[in-house]
Amino acid sequence: MFRLTDLSIRSLLLLITFVVAVPAAGIILYFGIQFRHEMLDRARTETVKLADLVASEQQHLVTGAEQLMSVLAQLPEVKNSDAAKVEPILRELHRLNPMYSNIVIADRKGNVWASAVPVKPPFVVADRRYFRNALASGRVSSGEYVIGRATVKPVFNLAYPLKDLHGAVTGVINVGFELNQYRLILGRMRLPAATSFSLLDHKGVILFRVLDQDTWIGKPYPPEEFRKMKEGAEAGTDVRQGFVGDYRIISYRKMSLAGEATPYMYVTAGIPVQAALHNANKALMESMALWAFILVLACAGALLIGKWSILDRFKLLEEASRRLAAGDLQVRVSDLVVGGEPGSLARSFDSMARELSRREAEGLQAAEDRLGLQRQLLHAQKLESLGVLAGGIAHDFNNILTAIIGNADLALMRLGPQSPALENLKRIEQSASRAADLAQQMLAYSGKGKFVVETVDLNLLLSEMLHMLEISISKKAVLSLKLAPELPALEADATQIHQIVMNLVINASEAIGDRNGSITVTTGSGECDRDFFAGAWASEEPAAGRYVFLEVQDTGCGMDQETMAKIFDPFFTTKFTGRGLGMAAVLGIVRGHQGSIKVSSEPGKGSDFLVALPACGKPARLARHSGSQVQVVNGGGTVLLVDDEEAVRNIGKGMLEELGFSVITASDGREAVEVFKATRDIAFVILDLTMPVLDGEQCFRELRQLNAEVKVLMSSGYSEQDVIRRFWGMGLAGFLQKPYRFSALKQAVLRIVEA
Repeated sequence: MFRLTDLSIRSLLLLITFVVAVPAAGIILYFGIQFRHEMLDRARTETVKLADLVASEQQHLVTGAEQLMSVLAQLPEVKNSDAAKVEPILRELHRLNPMYSNIVIADRKGNVWASAVPVKPPFVVADRRYFRNALASGRVSSGEYVIGRATVKPVFNLAYPLKDLHGAVTGVINVGFELNQYRLILGRMRLPAATSFSLLDHKGVILFRVLDQDTWIGKPYPPEEFRKMKEGAEAGTDVRQGFVGDYRIISYRKMSLAGEATPYMYVTAGIPVQAALHNANKALMESMALWAFILVLACAGALLIGKWSILDRFKLLEEASRRLAAGDLQVRVSDLVVGGEPGSLARSFDSMARELSRREAEGLQAAEDRLGLQRQLLHAQKLESLGVLAGGIAHDFNNILTAIIGNADLALMRLGPQSPALENLKRIEQSASRAADLAQQMLAYSGKGKFVVETVDLNLLLSEMLHMLEISISKKAVLSLKLAPELPALEADATQIHQIVMNLVINASEAIGDRNGSITVTTGSGECDRDFFAGAWASEEPAAGRYVFLEVQDTGCGMDQETMAKIFDPFFTTKFTGRGLGMAAVLGIVRGHQGSIKVSSEPGKGSDFLVALPACGKPARLARHSGSQVQVVNGGGTVLLVDDEEAVRNIGKGMLEELGFSVITASDGREAVEVFKATRDIAFVILDLTMPVLDGEQCFRELRQLNAEVKVLMSSGYSEQDVIRRFWGMGLAGFLQKPYRFSALKQAVLRIVEA
């Protein structure tokens, strides 16, 4: 009877080698197949990303064209159909945007009266899909694959409706995209080799294809595949045969315009299955080759060396494998098993153990990064919530202060100089003014503070502040300025920038304390991209572009990570006394100017605050306001005063009557509209922005529909900059900042009366 013990040691080792080698081959095959599946999944993910990337690039083009057409629609020359003035504008826009094949403007009948590219009249676009859809829907509309009549090139069009004051469509602006230009734009995306993607119009006609584009542009996409996309979800992925017969992983994404029922474009991206599996197949072949090589060496070792020189080493490897499987990633065997195939296996084992250890460390690091991002997100949400709360409180507080300051103003005007109550009223006025300053700090924190936007030279502002800064800081601190030459200007509120500098410098002085130290204020400028703003404090990601820098460095006590996470919280302080909105207001002002702050610090090594604010192209100056002469308002006529706060209505009515006006009040926008309908000859309207039922903006629009010439003075506790931007081009007569004094109301009314 045959027994294994009858075999020689060499034969037994050979048998053992084969017995071990066969499962190893199975494991290699199993993991090779799994790797293939992983590569296919990764390729699917990659095609989805590519489709999204191409779709995002197309969306940027559409958004840019829509913004351009929207701006053109607001030009007086366009509204007046002045072709002589409009066509030079169109030609310049066409020159600056090589992606556009042409920009034309047509009347309601489709007759083109202005074009960026010379055309021979009559030039009519009434039969184009984009024209018909824009005319019918009154929204931005898309076209389809056509050969441009003016350029005789393949184009894809977008249209934007022109409307009169009543919202009726009077014509259409059209921007055509030259399809040949897509290769330049998409060529910058550095797509992987063998990657294909296509852009299709709503009928399935190929607008652009990265491979063999001259062959396929203008041709229909395979009908059955287009039908599946058209009837399918907004996005999808499938494995199917490509144009040239190879099998590909293809993802698609639909693109739609607001108001259109069907997609105006389809984006597809594909990767050959063979290319996706190339690395997996190569790895499998290499693994099988390595397995065969090791098997041959193992057999040779069994024959030449024998049991005594192999089995002990295998036992060491086996023990190390068990420890590795149990989680001991520090196990190493190459120093114990030296020479020959066992030594090679030991080195491979150690390499594998080191790789597993590295991956585990990277996994832990990635988890820590995710936790850090979550903490940043939670903190940003907390600050945003506090900002909304602060803005709401300040808004209501301003309404109360309007009544207090206004009543005090009127009382001071009506009392004689010998009245015993005069001094008390002045103290009330002073206290209310300090309360108004606090409200402005709260609005600054919320990012909605009162901004008086000027073109500011930051270097000049710092130079003029130097003496005041030196007397405001500790005697132990040495202050120095490092001002960059030819610094670009800022479009900013000089007073608010002044507050940023004061808060940062005083904060640095307090960090130095009673020790000797230095504070350095540096200016500079440069181009900033997304990487620069990583980790910075801002309400949202600032736009890339040129920024002006204000950097305040100190050699003070520094901060740990826990303190740095709280420095912009309202009322947070490391001092025993003193509570306020100092640093929180700084962040609010910076956010209000669309900037960011970067903070770096270590305990005992000082702190560095870097403020980045958008630069502008205008000449820099530091605005100085001179006093104006007192002017008399000869009031007469009826004024409609609208505010949801009774106290504000009462004091406003008293002030206006003091100016000689007859006053009618309303407590909300709906009541104001009804009063306006029932009252003739209203001189002007003072309208609160934030009200229930019908807010200031909605009320303003309805009043303008009733009387396009009505003069409206908007009143709000929020910044003039925000309100003016909100009502830009709508004919607002003026703005009145809450809380307001009698003098401010008089000046605002005077501007309306004299207009």
